[in-house]
Amino acid sequence: MEEVVRREMTAMALAMAQQQRDVAAEHVLQVRSEVGEAVRSELQQTAEQIQGQVEKFEGALDKGIGRFEQGVDKVLASSTGSSVSEKPEKAEKGESRRKSNAEKADRG
Repeated sequence: MEEVVRREMTAMALAMAQQQRDVAAEHVLQVRSEVGEAVRSELQQTAEQIQGQVEKFEGALDKGIGRFEQGVDKVLASSTGSSVSEKPEKAEKGESRRKSNAEKADRG
C-alpha cells in the first residue's frame, strides 16, 4: 500500500512539474510577443522622428542652396554683365532640383 501511494505522489509531482513548465513556456511566449510589439512601436516612432528631421534638414539645405545659387548668379551677373533674362532660367533649374529632391524624399 505504501508503495502505491509513493507512485501516485511521484506521478502527481511529475504532472505538476510538467504543468509548471507549460505555464512558464506560455508566459515566455507572451512576454516575447509583448516585447516585440513594444520594440516595433518604438522603432516606428523613432523612424518617424528621424524622417521628420531629415525633411527639415532637406528643406534647410534646399533653402541654403537656393540662396547660394542666387548669390552666385548675382556675382556672375555683376562680373560678366549678363542680361537679366538668364536669372529666371537658373532659378527654374534650382526649383526643379528642389522639387526632384522632395519627390525622392517622399518615395523614400
